[in-house]
Amino acid sequence: MPFPTTISLKRAHIAAWIVLLGCIAGLALRPATGDGFWAILMLGLLLDVIVIIVLIWWIRSRLAATRPEPPERSLVFVVIATLFWGMSDAFFFGQGAISIILCVAGVLYFPLRAIAARQDEARFNLRLSKAAISSVAGFAALGIIVYGNVIARERAEKLVVAVEQFYAKHGRYPERLEEIVPEFIPAIPRAKYVELADKFRYSASGSRHSLTYTVMPPYGRRIYTFEDREWTTLD
Repeated sequence: MPFPTTISLKRAHIAAWIVLLGCIAGLALRPATGDGFWAILMLGLLLDVIVIIVLIWWIRSRLAATRPEPPERSLVFVVIATLFWGMSDAFFFGQGAISIILCVAGVLYFPLRAIAARQDEARFNLRLSKAAISSVAGFAALGIIVYGNVIARERAEKLVVAVEQFYAKHGRYPERLEEIVPEFIPAIPRAKYVELADKFRYSASGSRHSLTYTVMPPYGRRIYTFEDREWTTLD
């Protein structure tokens, strides 16, 4: 039975990426099912990425003997692409999914390709360099996302204190967050520097008042209920 041709390789690429994109769509559209389900979905996404990378590497390594090695992407291209996607995830999406893909590419995909090209010193070194760049970009973006959530938590706590001070003085919670400015806090801060999740949201509904910020857009929201005086995860 002949080994898969180039057409089979393309079909494997398509099938693998459909699975990955389906998983990402599931993350974006998931219902409010709690932290445990979120963790399972993130693990599934990571496993999908690993399967895709291993599948592509394995097929390419088996086809290497039957067809010429394709041209390598330049190191400059990889630097630009990884920085673009890493910074997009860190400062626009703030989800971590792209960063995880970059990390996996850096610690698994490019090293495997380097091993496959160990007889060619130039390709071996080039692929190791790509591995290092992808790893640095991915882990740096993840670090920025994590640090952004630390900032959001600290700022949220300051807002909670300011709202409680308002309550202590006026005997009621504010109907709008702007009511605590400037007496109890100089200004309402941004939650963090991520375009899709940069604001705190304050809700006054009847006798319930809450403060919300997003950990991982569009969900992963943390909510503080003032009447209960506790943080919970909304979804």
